[in-house]
Amino acid sequence: MIDLSLNPIVNISEKVFLGFLGLNYMILPQDVVCPGGNVSWQKVEVKQGKRLCKGQNNMCNQTGQMSTNCPEHSLCGPYGPGFFECSCAENYQGYKCLRQGEFPAVEVFGPLAASTVVISFLVWVTQRRKAKSL
Repeated sequence: MIDLSLNPIVNISEKVFLGFLGLNYMILPQDVVCPGGNVSWQKVEVKQGKRLCKGQNNMCNQTGQMSTNCPEHSLCGPYGPGFFECSCAENYQGYKCLRQGEFPAVEVFGPLAASTVVISFLVWVTQRRKAKSL
């Protein structure tokens, strides 16, 4: 629950509430629109100079189907009022969830670790010679 009704705000950027999954009740000044618009909330009403925004709608299930904005092999999930996020389905990863299988950790981090060890050793050897000469 957030109460911003007594704040002298004129408008609020929708991105401020990005990731607010548990936000189910907002009280705003009468002239400020609910984040994400009226379609993002189950109930919007104006009473006594305050705008009440109640119950976030799941932006993925507006039509009862998966969002068409998510690529194939991905799942849609709510991510705040008026927002959704796409995450790769199980066994898919990468850009637009196009790669099937697990992330190739050994192929990526193996050479990285080996080069770090070699460079560290070379730096240690060169600096060790300078330390002995002092």
